[in-house]
Amino acid sequence: IVILFTALGCESASPELEETAATLGAGPARAYRDVWGPGSWLGAAAGGFLTFLFSAVAFATPLVLCGARCYTVEARIWYLDQYGFDPTGAALLALALFLFLVIPTAIYLVLLHRLRSSSSSIRTRPHPGRVRSPLAYALAAETIALLGAVAFFLGTVLYRSLSPPGGGTFGAPWTELFGPTATNLLGIPLAQVLANTLFFAAVAATIVLLLGIVAGYALGARPRLGTGLSLYLFLPLLISPVLLAFSLAEFWRPVLGGESAVWILIIVSQSILALPFALQSLQIPLAGLSPSARDSARALGAPAWIAYLDTDLPRVRRGLLTAGLFAFALGLGEFTATYFLVTPNFTTLSVAVYDLQDLRQFPLAEAAAGLLLVVSLAVFAAVNYGGNRAEL
Repeated sequence: IVILFTALGCESASPELEETAATLGAGPARAYRDVWGPGSWLGAAAGGFLTFLFSAVAFATPLVLCGARCYTVEARIWYLDQYGFDPTGAALLALALFLFLVIPTAIYLVLLHRLRSSSSSIRTRPHPGRVRSPLAYALAAETIALLGAVAFFLGTVLYRSLSPPGGGTFGAPWTELFGPTATNLLGIPLAQVLANTLFFAAVAATIVLLLGIVAGYALGARPRLGTGLSLYLFLPLLISPVLLAFSLAEFWRPVLGGESAVWILIIVSQSILALPFALQSLQIPLAGLSPSARDSARALGAPAWIAYLDTDLPRVRRGLLTAGLFAFALGLGEFTATYFLVTPNFTTLSVAVYDLQDLRQFPLAEAAAGLLLVVSLAVFAAVNYGGNRAEL
């Protein structure tokens, strides 16, 4: 997240200003300080505050790694409601957490607004830097180290899912995962678990894309309302997964008919949680578009909505695909709100991983984690390939 936001801040720098600084004798350090450095600092700060918000509402990692002794506020709310039978105490703690998150969320939104404003003023691409330079080598080494670490952790998950600890046949946990043992433990066949996961994520991603398109049109048509509308659209940042699931479970589940409506609440929770992160993948590219094509379409008699669909959206295909991928990926791996709401018939892969681990069925849990990894990588590759095709 920090790298992506920092890169966006760098791209908002003016190439003409950098060339002017070089002509006047400014060295690389001076150009960094005066031209493209401030944008990168702004992007890094925005990414840092978003990372803080992610960490502040952490639930799954502390719960899975070390249980009660590592409880966060989120986990405490979950415990009070699910096992402590104290919904009032859980509600008060949830309110305190909501108030605590107001300040960092407000700072993040201000930084994001400034970042989007700076990116909208740039109409040209930055010129490529020197490939053979110490800075380029340092960046390449950092990138290789980061990608290598990610590949190592992902490879470890996949290997452990195929090779159970303590010996056994290679690939046996996967076979057992689709067999009657896992079905008895989870309450439904794993094929149904996989279908639930893909269905919830796909519907949530579709909802987020539609809302993002409508929001993009509204922000373009009413620029003066942009700040207020952005605050409204990014309000889900203040609502952590546990707070969201707590409100859905305590109020909306009885209103919608109890356990039979859980699947609707899961889709709603995944859509709400994905909306602010997917939306910025679309809003920032839209903010950088020149309005000339849209104005030309309007001058030829096209309604504002048609002009938006015909001129702006085709130019941000990558942003649309990124937003959809982001929402779908969050839906695939979303655990906190789903675990709070789920019943056996609507179990997802992420919940199945935790349930199997909680039952001390570690080979099956690792196999389920490996399956979730494979599905996520396959979806990422498919959408990325589709995005490249769309650009052609």
